[in-house]
Amino acid sequence: MLDGLAAGGSAATLRFFETMLHDGFGWADLPRASALRLEGRAPPPALSSGYDAVAPVIEPLPELWVSVTKRVEEARANHGEALDAARRNKTPVLLKGAFSAPQWTARSLARSFPAGAVCRVAPSAAVSFCRESHPDVVDGVTKALSRALVVPAAELETRLNGEAASPFVYPNGEHLYVQALAPPSLLRDVDLSFLGNFGARDACRVWACRGGVYSPLHYDAQDSHLVQATGSKRVVLWPSTSLEALRPYDASSPLARRLRVDVRVDGMNAAEAALRRGDERGLPAGETGPSGEGAYEQVARGAVEAILEPGDALFFPADWAHHIESRGDLSVALSLREVDGALVGT
Repeated sequence: MLDGLAAGGSAATLRFFETMLHDGFGWADLPRASALRLEGRAPPPALSSGYDAVAPVIEPLPELWVSVTKRVEEARANHGEALDAARRNKTPVLLKGAFSAPQWTARSLARSFPAGAVCRVAPSAAVSFCRESHPDVVDGVTKALSRALVVPAAELETRLNGEAASPFVYPNGEHLYVQALAPPSLLRDVDLSFLGNFGARDACRVWACRGGVYSPLHYDAQDSHLVQATGSKRVVLWPSTSLEALRPYDASSPLARRLRVDVRVDGMNAAEAALRRGDERGLPAGETGPSGEGAYEQVARGAVEAILEPGDALFFPADWAHHIESRGDLSVALSLREVDGALVGT
């Protein structure tokens, strides 16, 4: 079956591959012909590099140059009604205390992935998605900002505990962010009934990292749920009406759904020049976006934030740009996507 999926390049290939990992069946267990078919279609195994062991250094989370004075609307009761209203109105909502949070640890996470978990590793605490199979990345035209690998369970526990380890890719040290299909053994610990009785809850993805790791500005093409289990997160969001001002990369880019305007302090001068005066020389190459005081104000003062604690769940609509910071020793969340009111895989 895996051979058939790989031959067709189906999006189901990764889902099937990750389910295989849940069952304790990894890259080393595949026949050589199957492994060759999967190359480039599933994350490769994390291999020993021989680099000296180094512990990840967590810098303070980046300061943002934008003014964030508004909070996402919160609901502390009647979660279903609040969620239905947010879906109808296409606005975010933070459901406080929506479920009983499990006590997940680096060890319990590692044990749930007997054959390893899909993770991203990056040379800094800013872990951004990149299409590594894109021709521009393969040919070296665009540098990959991170790498997706299948990290063995033992290495997973070590790295989620913040212990020194030999880097897989980046010799000066790297940060790890688990971004894996959630195994049934984890989902048994979580009651997601507040989401409603529709769709596939088994399509959750688990996101786990050390505090201080963050996801720079990007957006999702579907409505999203972020369900916080361990530690906390800060999510800063901009409405879909601000998306063009934030200047998305083209859909055909290896950085699709990332934004060219940088809301971190280091990007302030280039962002202001582009937004106020249309001078985009300080931004990465891409299509020109709107400029003027209106565009500047949309970005500088249009954001709202949500602070997620264990047991909280955040809903936000498609095309809402977001910057996500992980806090606490260990931050673990689940995510689901929604299309036309039905939960789907991520």
